[in-house]
Amino acid sequence: MLKCLILTATLCAIASAADSTIDQDAYNYLHQFGWVGEGPDGSQAEPAAVKEAIKAFQRFAGIKETGKIDKRTERMMEKPRCGVPDVLGSGLMDMPIAELKLNTSNPYGNNRARRYTADGTKWTKNDLTYYYNNYTPDLSGVAQKDALRRAFDLWAGVTPLTFTEVSSLPADIIIEFASGTHSDGPWAAFDGQGGTLAHAYFPQNGDAHFDEDEDWTVGVDRGINLFIVAAHEFGHSLGLGHSSVQGALMYPWYQGYVADYQLPNDDINGIQYLYGMPRVTRPPEPKPDPKTDGPANEKPTKNTLCKDSEFVIDDMIRGPDGKTYMFMGRYYYEIDDVGIKVGPKKISKLFPGVPSNFNAVVTSPWSKRTYFFKGDRYWRFYNFQLESGYPKKTTDTGIPKGPNAAFVWGGNGQMYIVKGNKYYNFNEQEQKVIGAPKKFKAYWKGVPTPIDGAFQWRNGKTYFFKGRKYWRFNDSARKVDKDYPKKTKTAWFGCGSSDAIPSRLQQAGAKQE
Repeated sequence: MLKCLILTATLCAIASAADSTIDQDAYNYLHQFGWVGEGPDGSQAEPAAVKEAIKAFQRFAGIKETGKIDKRTERMMEKPRCGVPDVLGSGLMDMPIAELKLNTSNPYGNNRARRYTADGTKWTKNDLTYYYNNYTPDLSGVAQKDALRRAFDLWAGVTPLTFTEVSSLPADIIIEFASGTHSDGPWAAFDGQGGTLAHAYFPQNGDAHFDEDEDWTVGVDRGINLFIVAAHEFGHSLGLGHSSVQGALMYPWYQGYVADYQLPNDDINGIQYLYGMPRVTRPPEPKPDPKTDGPANEKPTKNTLCKDSEFVIDDMIRGPDGKTYMFMGRYYYEIDDVGIKVGPKKISKLFPGVPSNFNAVVTSPWSKRTYFFKGDRYWRFYNFQLESGYPKKTTDTGIPKGPNAAFVWGGNGQMYIVKGNKYYNFNEQEQKVIGAPKKFKAYWKGVPTPIDGAFQWRNGKTYFFKGRKYWRFNDSARKVDKDYPKKTKTAWFGCGSSDAIPSRLQQAGAKQE
């Protein structure tokens, strides 16, 4: 059950967990937000348990773990924040606090703790309704309705969910502005300006309440931004708990006004874990135009590729639908286990809005987003639709101009962009390069540079392409497999007789090994 905190006097430091108890206000904070419980008689927990709770809270907040209520911890506890507890759902309330180890070093490893918290409940339907119980006098009705509509749109844009305002009850999500004690009862009273800003309930309730004592604003860098807070609370209304990732929308502390706000990947991963991806309606395949799509322009065909040794591929990806796509000039080919299955077809029909003659392309298996790089700009597609606001300049991202290739490496699940003999570690969550560029051969020995393209296939190995040859790289052993390089057209195009190539599947290395 959600509870609210009334934070009063300045917090005091704890002297020693062995012989001193924590200040009552600090203890109340840890208790109200799920970090520490009470004894059977309502007394404080043992000092050792309190110290571990403080360390777990500090770890979650991203500050130094001291086990004491030091100045940094005080400042964190005094920040405006959401009133929903941090530790709940997913079995965390049943877990000893000392065992709560938040691992953020490898966001996609199989054994990691999720960087978002799903409460474990979700709506059993995708079409939700919301109702205004009242409005804040801080803003016009039009302004606050627009802010909350945009807050719902953040979640609707990455899920199959829809949100419709209704003029009368019943409704799935009831929106209320209130001061002090309100419809929740005295146990959930708001605490005046600052402290707790708002709170919301998980499905199948979903109601969201906002503290009327706050100075609610929109579109300005003052007061408390209603759009940001509402979007956070609606995350709870949909089933998400708090995230330990600073910068994530579901981070519990208020992070201020952000112009042109876009939902971070951490929150996208969380909500799609519950509801899946949005329903994407692909535009119908246009009818062939004999002037532009005739046989003379649909080159190179499979037969041409097999006969003409001058054709080389530009890049390959495993698309968001799990299929393998090969790119060559303005055309793409779908590749199956024995070579070319579909194509050639124009890339612009698969990814409407894609630039011609792009430099590199990569699909993230985690976010299902495909990135195209050309010159000093990049395009980002969700499934096969160009996302709003793209293309964007690579200015301030650290992405090199006109890269040769990009791929997600199976060795660590991270995305790399290659230019010449150097590689750049691209952080998809932050949308920028992390650290300085490094020499390519330091990681992928035996692969020549500059490469033309690279991608990881379903066998967990990475394939590098250069000229008319390819190298199969064992990501686990971190070396090129024996007997490579091999001819690209023989394995990937499906050229040659069945007698000469008894198993093209084996030749290309597509078997699980």
